[in-house]
Amino acid sequence: MTDKKSEAQLFEELLESAKDGSENCQFHLGKKYYYGDGVPKDKARACMWILLAKFNTHSGRDEHSFNLHDAILKEIHDGDDVEVMDKLQNLFINGLLSNN
Repeated sequence: MTDKKSEAQLFEELLESAKDGSENCQFHLGKKYYYGDGVPKDKARACMWILLAKFNTHSGRDEHSFNLHDAILKEIHDGDDVEVMDKLQNLFINGLLSNN
């Protein structure tokens, strides 16, 4: 028997930690959704988690983290994708941490 966790178990742990307020986990979850890494690609969920991470970032974080947050958010925003923005709005309005 192996002690390795499945990808699904690791994702669930990441999701729970993100929901509990870990800005590092929120950012990594946002990147997973942005790139479609183990989850369906979803720019609205990516944006939501990255915005939460940015909101929860402590002032002592390195500049590289801020730049990466900003670069992904800018790329999502510059796409001017109305569907993504509508979905993002609905995620926040309808309980942003329910099924993400």
